[in-house]
Amino acid sequence: MKKSVLFVGFFLLTLFPVFVYAMGRNNSRFGNDDSRLDFGFFAGANKNQITGIPKMIEPNPEGLFSGYEFEVKDRFGFLGGVFLNFRPHPLFAVQPELGFAMMHGKVSYSDINDFEYDVNFKYNYLTAGIGFKFYPWRNLFLGFTPQVGFNLTANRLFFTSNGEAQFGPDLETQQLMRNVLKGRPNVTLGFGLGYQFWNIFYVSARYNLGLSDVIETFANSYGFVETANLSHSFQVTLGVAIPLR
Repeated sequence: MKKSVLFVGFFLLTLFPVFVYAMGRNNSRFGNDDSRLDFGFFAGANKNQITGIPKMIEPNPEGLFSGYEFEVKDRFGFLGGVFLNFRPHPLFAVQPELGFAMMHGKVSYSDINDFEYDVNFKYNYLTAGIGFKFYPWRNLFLGFTPQVGFNLTANRLFFTSNGEAQFGPDLETQQLMRNVLKGRPNVTLGFGLGYQFWNIFYVSARYNLGLSDVIETFANSYGFVETANLSHSFQVTLGVAIPLR
């Protein structure tokens, strides 16, 4: 799985800019002066969640215990990057993207004995994707964006609790968890809506549906099990485009 994701990412990083450049050359050759090729920057914020964390770390085989609960919480992060936007026709555009994105997941535990702890997964990704944009009305666009993210911080798991006096230092527990729970690449499909002002400024919103397991559980003696930990995120971005032709 890891090798296939890396291959897809390399494919996105190398082939799509060449594809966009070739499309621009072909349009120029055939005398299509209506096409546009822009280089741009984007930045924004996302609200995200990682599913399946309670099931992964819950030490409760077959529901033998009760009196506790997990709460999965949404987290906010930053994203930004660069893009090429090639619009060969007023109704259609292709947009390769390369960026950086923060994707965090948090789960909180509490029980009837007043023991509480938080587990935070603070992952940062190098992302590469290709957007397909459709313009149903003027500069209003709908987007569909397959994307792969390479995890740059696979060990960024943080554990805090109110039980150090009883169960030992949080840092020790944190390191034990880091040894067996590792971040993985993230493959998503994005569905977006946006508007382009004066062919220069962009504002867009996108929902990214996770398709791959973003946390790998290694063999351990703590009762952690492998589950499908999928990412879900909603992002809002602002962008600036610079015409290249």
